[in-house]
Amino acid sequence: MINFSKRSRPASPAEREADEQRRAAEEIASDRNRRQEWSRRTVALTLDRDPECRHSFSGDQCLHLHGTQDDGKTISAAWYAPSHFARDQIDGVFEKLVVGVGLTLDGYWKPYELRGQTRFTFIAKFIRFDDGARVP
Repeated sequence: MINFSKRSRPASPAEREADEQRRAAEEIASDRNRRQEWSRRTVALTLDRDPECRHSFSGDQCLHLHGTQDDGKTISAAWYAPSHFARDQIDGVFEKLVVGVGLTLDGYWKPYELRGQTRFTFIAKFIRFDDGARVP
């Protein structure tokens, strides 16, 4: 049996609020560190199609991007929004992604099988716009 009386609990609402803020800051720092660790490659592209906003079964929100590199190669990329992002923050990123905008993506290549062939999708951990703004 679990004895909940041994768990420490903040006594006042101010202490509970401080604990929640600390927990949220730790979650954001952990997410940034994990994204930085997985950012092994950098790809520059220009969007040639409108992005698609999708939701996964686990509740993650994902933007699928399709663009072209300077050498003419096409790229499919996916950016999963951090769990601490509010819906209006995700919408703000989505609104900036219009056809013709230049992006630099930091992330890694993920292989998958399609009709017996190995293909690759770029999993973006950070999006950098032409104006220098970097989004985790």
